[in-house]
Amino acid sequence: YYQKVAQALNNAGVKRKKSKLYGPAQYLYYYALVFKPDYAAALNNLGNLSLEVKNMSVAYSSYKKSICLEPQFLEPYMNLADYFFKEQKYVASLYILYKSFKINPISPLAYLNKGNALTELGKINEVLKSYKAAQVLEPEFGLACYNLGNIYFDKLFQIQAAILEYRKTSMIQVGYSQAAA
Repeated sequence: YYQKVAQALNNAGVKRKKSKLYGPAQYLYYYALVFKPDYAAALNNLGNLSLEVKNMSVAYSSYKKSICLEPQFLEPYMNLADYFFKEQKYVASLYILYKSFKINPISPLAYLNKGNALTELGKINEVLKSYKAAQVLEPEFGLACYNLGNIYFDKLFQIQAAILEYRKTSMIQVGYSQAAA
Protein backbone atom coordinates (compact mmCIF):
# COMPACT_ATOMS: atom_id res chain seq x y z
CA TYR A 1 0.00 0.00 0.00
CA TYR A 2 2.68 2.53 1.02
CA GLN A 3 4.67 1.78 -2.12
CA LYS A 4 1.68 2.62 -4.35
CA VAL A 5 0.93 5.81 -2.43
CA ALA A 6 4.58 6.88 -2.70
CA GLN A 7 4.58 6.16 -6.45
CA ALA A 8 1.38 8.15 -6.95
CA LEU A 9 2.81 11.09 -5.01
CA ASN A 10 6.09 10.91 -6.93
CA ASN A 11 4.25 10.82 -10.26
CA ALA A 12 2.12 13.78 -9.22
CA GLY A 13 5.33 15.62 -8.32
CA VAL A 14 6.76 14.93 -11.78
CA LYS A 15 3.62 16.42 -13.36
CA ARG A 16 3.80 19.52 -11.15
CA LYS A 17 7.49 20.00 -11.98
CA LYS A 18 6.74 19.81 -15.72
CA SER A 19 4.16 22.55 -15.18
CA LYS A 20 6.82 24.60 -13.34
CA LEU A 21 4.89 24.30 -10.07
CA TYR A 22 8.05 23.77 -8.08
CA GLY A 23 6.68 24.28 -4.55
CA PRO A 24 3.89 21.70 -4.91
CA ALA A 25 6.25 19.32 -6.70
CA GLN A 26 8.78 19.54 -3.89
CA TYR A 27 6.04 18.95 -1.33
CA LEU A 28 4.85 15.85 -3.21
CA TYR A 29 8.38 14.39 -3.44
CA TYR A 30 8.92 14.91 0.30
CA TYR A 31 5.51 13.44 1.04
CA ALA A 32 6.34 10.38 -1.11
CA LEU A 33 9.46 9.94 1.00
CA VAL A 34 7.34 10.00 4.16
CA PHE A 35 5.51 6.92 2.86
CA LYS A 36 8.65 5.27 1.52
CA PRO A 37 11.89 6.79 2.89
CA ASP A 38 14.05 4.53 0.71
CA TYR A 39 12.35 5.56 -2.56
CA ALA A 40 15.33 6.26 -4.84
CA ALA A 41 13.24 7.59 -7.75
CA ALA A 42 11.58 10.21 -5.53
CA LEU A 43 14.98 11.26 -4.19
CA ASN A 44 16.31 11.50 -7.73
CA ASN A 45 13.33 13.62 -8.78
CA LEU A 46 13.77 15.83 -5.72
CA GLY A 47 17.38 16.27 -6.77
CA ASN A 48 16.34 17.26 -10.30
CA LEU A 49 13.90 19.83 -9.00
CA SER A 50 16.47 21.17 -6.54
CA LEU A 51 19.09 21.46 -9.27
CA GLU A 52 16.63 23.35 -11.45
CA VAL A 53 15.84 25.88 -8.71
CA LYS A 54 19.54 26.10 -7.78
CA ASN A 55 19.21 24.48 -4.35
CA MET A 56 22.51 22.74 -4.86
CA SER A 57 22.96 21.17 -1.42
CA VAL A 58 19.58 19.41 -1.59
CA ALA A 59 20.29 18.29 -5.17
CA TYR A 60 23.64 16.82 -4.18
CA SER A 61 22.36 15.00 -1.09
CA SER A 62 19.29 13.69 -2.95
CA TYR A 63 21.39 12.19 -5.74
CA LYS A 64 23.88 10.68 -3.29
CA LYS A 65 21.10 9.08 -1.21
CA SER A 66 19.40 7.78 -4.33
CA ILE A 67 22.64 6.14 -5.49
CA CYS A 68 23.24 4.61 -2.04
CA LEU A 69 19.72 3.17 -1.98
CA GLU A 70 19.80 1.77 -5.52
CA PRO A 71 23.38 1.50 -6.81
CA GLN A 72 22.20 0.06 -10.14
CA PHE A 73 19.80 2.97 -10.88
CA LEU A 74 21.60 4.84 -13.68
CA GLU A 75 19.65 8.10 -13.69
CA PRO A 76 20.99 9.57 -10.42
CA TYR A 77 24.54 8.97 -11.63
CA MET A 78 23.80 11.01 -14.77
CA ASN A 79 22.20 13.71 -12.67
CA LEU A 80 25.00 13.82 -10.11
CA ALA A 81 27.51 14.11 -12.95
CA ASP A 82 25.42 17.00 -14.32
CA TYR A 83 25.39 18.57 -10.86
CA PHE A 84 29.20 18.46 -10.73
CA PHE A 85 29.40 19.81 -14.29
CA LYS A 86 27.20 22.78 -13.39
CA GLU A 87 29.39 23.38 -10.34
CA GLN A 88 32.41 23.36 -12.72
CA LYS A 89 33.83 20.29 -10.99
CA TYR A 90 34.67 18.47 -14.20
CA VAL A 91 36.95 15.81 -12.74
CA ALA A 92 34.27 14.87 -10.21
CA SER A 93 31.73 14.74 -13.05
CA LEU A 94 33.99 12.36 -14.97
CA TYR A 95 34.48 10.20 -11.88
CA ILE A 96 30.72 9.73 -11.54
CA LEU A 97 30.36 9.08 -15.27
CA TYR A 98 33.01 6.35 -15.10
CA LYS A 99 31.00 4.76 -12.29
CA SER A 100 27.90 4.95 -14.50
CA PHE A 101 29.71 3.02 -17.25
CA LYS A 102 29.93 0.07 -14.86
CA ILE A 103 26.12 0.02 -14.76
CA ASN A 104 25.53 0.71 -18.44
CA PRO A 105 28.64 0.76 -20.66
CA ILE A 106 26.58 1.69 -23.71
CA SER A 107 24.77 4.82 -22.51
CA PRO A 108 24.92 7.47 -25.27
CA LEU A 109 24.06 10.17 -22.73
CA ALA A 110 26.99 9.15 -20.53
CA TYR A 111 29.35 9.44 -23.51
CA LEU A 112 27.89 12.83 -24.40
CA ASN A 113 28.32 14.09 -20.83
CA LYS A 114 31.83 12.65 -20.70
CA GLY A 115 32.65 14.57 -23.87
CA ASN A 116 31.24 17.76 -22.37
CA ALA A 117 33.37 17.45 -19.24
CA LEU A 118 36.48 16.55 -21.24
CA THR A 119 35.89 19.60 -23.45
CA GLU A 120 36.09 21.81 -20.38
CA LEU A 121 39.34 20.07 -19.41
CA GLY A 122 40.77 20.61 -22.91
CA LYS A 123 41.23 16.90 -23.72
CA ILE A 124 40.15 17.20 -27.35
CA ASN A 125 41.22 13.74 -28.61
CA GLU A 126 39.22 12.08 -25.83
CA VAL A 127 36.30 14.42 -26.53
CA LEU A 128 36.19 13.27 -30.14
CA LYS A 129 36.12 9.63 -29.03
CA SER A 130 33.30 10.27 -26.56
CA TYR A 131 31.05 12.15 -28.97
CA LYS A 132 31.70 9.59 -31.72
CA ALA A 133 30.87 6.77 -29.30
CA ALA A 134 27.58 8.51 -28.46
CA GLN A 135 26.83 8.73 -32.20
CA VAL A 136 27.64 5.06 -32.77
CA LEU A 137 25.40 4.03 -29.90
CA GLU A 138 22.57 6.32 -30.98
CA PRO A 139 23.03 7.46 -34.61
CA GLU A 140 20.21 10.01 -34.37
CA PHE A 141 21.58 11.70 -31.27
CA GLY A 142 21.46 15.27 -32.55
CA LEU A 143 23.21 16.82 -29.58
CA ALA A 144 26.21 14.53 -30.03
CA CYS A 145 26.44 15.56 -33.70
CA TYR A 146 26.08 19.24 -32.81
CA ASN A 147 28.71 19.10 -30.05
CA LEU A 148 31.08 17.21 -32.33
CA GLY A 149 30.54 19.88 -34.97
CA ASN A 150 31.43 22.53 -32.41
CA ILE A 151 34.67 20.73 -31.55
CA TYR A 152 35.63 20.47 -35.21
CA PHE A 153 34.78 24.13 -35.78
CA ASP A 154 35.95 25.84 -32.55
CA LYS A 155 38.86 23.69 -31.41
CA LEU A 156 40.24 21.93 -34.48
CA PHE A 157 39.30 24.48 -37.16
CA GLN A 158 38.15 21.69 -39.47
CA ILE A 159 35.34 23.51 -41.20
CA GLN A 160 34.29 20.71 -43.58
CA ALA A 161 34.03 18.17 -40.76
CA ALA A 162 32.04 20.67 -38.71
CA ILE A 163 29.62 21.29 -41.59
CA LEU A 164 29.08 17.54 -41.96
CA GLU A 165 28.16 17.20 -38.28
CA TYR A 166 25.90 20.25 -38.38
CA ARG A 167 24.14 18.80 -41.43
CA LYS A 168 23.56 15.54 -39.55
CA THR A 169 22.05 17.57 -36.73
CA SER A 170 19.67 19.42 -39.02
CA MET A 171 18.71 16.20 -40.86
CA ILE A 172 17.94 14.52 -37.54
CA GLN A 173 15.83 17.48 -36.40
CA VAL A 174 13.94 17.50 -39.71
CA GLY A 175 13.38 13.75 -39.38
CA TYR A 176 11.98 14.16 -35.86
CA SER A 177 9.67 16.97 -36.89
CA GLN A 178 8.39 14.92 -39.86
CA ALA A 179 7.83 11.89 -37.65
CA ALA A 180 5.83 14.01 -35.23
CA ALA A 181 3.60 15.40 -37.99
